[in-house]
Amino acid sequence: MNKWLSWAIVFAVLFGLFFLNSDFIGIIQFGGAAVGGIVFILILLMHRNAQKRGQRKPEYSWKHTAPVITALAIIFGLGAAYQLWLDVMKVL
Repeated sequence: MNKWLSWAIVFAVLFGLFFLNSDFIGIIQFGGAAVGGIVFILILLMHRNAQKRGQRKPEYSWKHTAPVITALAIIFGLGAAYQLWLDVMKVL
């Protein structure tokens, strides 16, 4: 995607949210909830893939990594969904 087009899309979405809500802190909170949860889940998935595909033996390893990663992904996913739900209910 062209960098100017992607910039225009992001700007249009944020500008539209500002006109719908006109609360700058609310927009930042919405963006943090939407992107923050997704980014954290992606970091957890990258960590899991690095453990599986890594060439080097780690200095410290723990056998129960998969359940912890799954639990953290669920917790952050539910937290992001809950925050988004609160933001949507506030607008409506």
